[in-house]
Amino acid sequence: MNSSTSSSEPRLGRHFALWAGLALLLALGFALASEALVRLAVVPHDLLARHRVFMAGAQSADAIFGDSHASLGFTGADGFVNLAFPGENLATVAGKARAYYRQRQPGRVIVQADPSMLSPARDREPPVSYDDLGGERRWLRIAEERHRTRLLAYWRVWRKGEGFASTRRFEADGAQTRTDRLADTAPAAREALALEEALKQRPPDALNDSPGLRELQALVGWLRGKGARVCLVGFPMAPDYRRHADARPAFAAARAAFAALAARHSVPYRDFSAAVDDLSLFVNADHLNRDGARQLAPRIVRACFE
Repeated sequence: MNSSTSSSEPRLGRHFALWAGLALLLALGFALASEALVRLAVVPHDLLARHRVFMAGAQSADAIFGDSHASLGFTGADGFVNLAFPGENLATVAGKARAYYRQRQPGRVIVQADPSMLSPARDREPPVSYDDLGGERRWLRIAEERHRTRLLAYWRVWRKGEGFASTRRFEADGAQTRTDRLADTAPAAREALALEEALKQRPPDALNDSPGLRELQALVGWLRGKGARVCLVGFPMAPDYRRHADARPAFAAARAAFAALAARHSVPYRDFSAAVDDLSLFVNADHLNRDGARQLAPRIVRACFE
């Protein structure tokens, strides 16, 4: 046996052990630093965690479900809790409503029905489960899926010094509102953002193939079977957005599909998409601000249930 070869093997083994130990220490350091980042910087501003806690403790039979249009656009209606959350598709909305009303009798139930909820991008998103409102809450917060999959994004935000504070205010009824005013945005920027959102949120031409529409159909039937007073609602869009949406027949077709679905189940469908023109009541092209939300909520309740 070559003596130089045999003597080099222990050195290689020691080098490997040294590098493996160093890699392990770096991984452990990253994990500990990430856990601290999540606990100290992210969790205090985690509106989804707060939303889940709010929903777990809510007792009202009257509730509204939907995505950010409903979450930001409906607050201050007597007796209602706002269980809408930004970004949720109709599969998540349906599962959430069933989870909430599984152990309670529903009363007045508003379900958002906007064409944007039928967009292909929204339909492709995986549903979020609300069956276990306690959440994962593992010993390590970075082991929770929603944090584990966002760790690198958290570090990018921290590195840029942007902070994790939310721009939304969590209201007592569960709504998440903002106070920005679209009227303060330059006209050219408003126009560009409106076009971008309208294109991104455009429903498909073949609505019969929309998973979201099927989820909504099943949810309305389930709620009606539970004795709920259901109302489908379309939320306001700013004038620039409406102009781009009106130029694309898919938006009108989606509203017609909502109206037909409501008629089949003998429930009202109230389209407020063109109900607000005042730019000072919008945050952006398709979301009301806090003032707009407080003005709209009682109008929706009256139109739906009186």
